[in-house]
Formats: sequence, C-alpha cells, structure tokens
Amino acid sequence: MHKQNQITIDAAGQPVGRLASKLAQLLCGKNNIEYVDYRDQAEKIEVINVSQIKLSGNKQVDKQYIHHSGHPGGLKIRAANTVSAKERLHTAVSGMLPKNKLRPLLLKKLIIKE
Repeated sequence: MHKQNQITIDAAGQPVGRLASKLAQLLCGKNNIEYVDYRDQAEKIEVINVSQIKLSGNKQVDKQYIHHSGHPGGLKIRAANTVSAKERLHTAVSGMLPKNKLRPLLLKKLIIKE
C-alpha cells in the first residue's frame, strides 16, 4: 500500500466548479498511476481560504440550491448568497464524485477550512 499524504490547496480567487472538479479527481485518486475505480486510494485534501472563492456572472443572486424531503410540501429552496462557501464547495464536490458506496468515504478525506 502507498503512504497516505496530505495535499493543501488554496481556494482564493478560484471559481467553485473548476476547483470542485480538481478536488473530485484528486479524491478519486486519478492522479495515482495505480488508479482503479473501485478502490479508495485518495490522499487527504485540505482546502484553505474557502471564503474567498468566487462565483462568476450573476450566480451569487440567481443560483438556487434545491432540496426536497420527499414529503408533500417538503421543497426547500435557498439562494446562493445565503449558503456558506464551505457548504457550496462541499455540495459541488459531492455532485462530481461517483454515486456509489465510495462517495461517503471519499468525502471524509476532504477537509474544508474557511
């Protein structure tokens, strides 16, 4: 087995989607030459200065985060300016990871600091 490292990434001034894409690839272990899609080979990733990430265009006002509880009347809609930058990045990375049993394990290795 390989030794587990920790990667530190500065998020200041980077767009949310591009940063999330880079983080998802690193969490999946695609930078490793021994990459296999069914194995957890990721290093721990620490993201700093998350409060300084940027949203392009009018996304700060227009973008909405939608969640439904599954019950009648359970639709929750929040504007992007009410969601914290930490939660915004976590949601973006989570959506870019594979939808299987590895997702929770990979997200535990993501450390987001404001």
